[in-house]
Amino acid sequence: MFHIVSRSAQRLSSTASVFRRLNSTLVIAEHNNAQLTPITLNTITAAAKLGGDIACLVAGSKCASVVEELTKVGGVQKILVAENEVFNGFCQV
Repeated sequence: MFHIVSRSAQRLSSTASVFRRLNSTLVIAEHNNAQLTPITLNTITAAAKLGGDIACLVAGSKCASVVEELTKVGGVQKILVAENEVFNGFCQV
C-alpha cells in the first residue's frame, strides 16, 4: 500500500521528533563549594515548568556538599560533576 505525504508534513513530523528528543534542560549550578545559591534553585524551578528532564552541572573543587544538596532537590534527574583543583578561586560567589 502506498501513502502520499506532502514534503511539509514530512518536515513537520521530523521537526517534532527533534523537539521531543531535545526536551531537556541543563542547569549550571552556581555555588561557593559549600552550598547552592538561591538563583540555582530558582532556575531548577523554571526548568521544571518547561517540562522534560533536568540535569545539573556542578563544577568546582571539594564541592561534595553542593552535590549532596542537589540530590535533595526535586525534579533533578541527573547531576554531572566536574570536581578538580583547577576550579579553585575560579568564581567567587
